[in-house]
Amino acid sequence: MWNRAALSAGRRSLNIADIVEALVQLTYTDDAIIGSMNLGDPQEIGIQELAELVLSLTGSRSPIEVRPLPKDASVRRCLDLALAEGNLGRRPSTGLTDEFRKTIACFAERSSGS
Repeated sequence: MWNRAALSAGRRSLNIADIVEALVQLTYTDDAIIGSMNLGDPQEIGIQELAELVLSLTGSRSPIEVRPLPKDASVRRCLDLALAEGNLGRRPSTGLTDEFRKTIACFAERSSGS
C-alpha cells in the first residue's frame, strides 16, 4: 500500500468485456474521436477503500501495509466518461464489486481444482 496521502487517491475499475465491446464499436464508427476515452466504472474509489473491499470480499485478515508513494505516481488517474458516452452511447456494464466477486470466485474455483 502507499503512503497515507495516497490512500485517498481515486481510481476506477475497468472490465475487459466493456473494453472489447467499446473497441469493436469504435471500429464501426464514422466519427473522428480525438482524446483520451475512459471506458471504466464511473464510480471512483479510493485506494484505502479498494484495499478494504478486497479484504472484505475475500474474508482476509491481512493487514493493509502503508509504504511511501513512488516518485512518479499519479494521485489521480480518472478520466471523464463523457467521450465514451457521447460518441458510443455507452457506460460500463458491471461495477467494481461485482467484478471482484467474479474474479474471486474464478480464483477459488481454480485453486480447488474444479
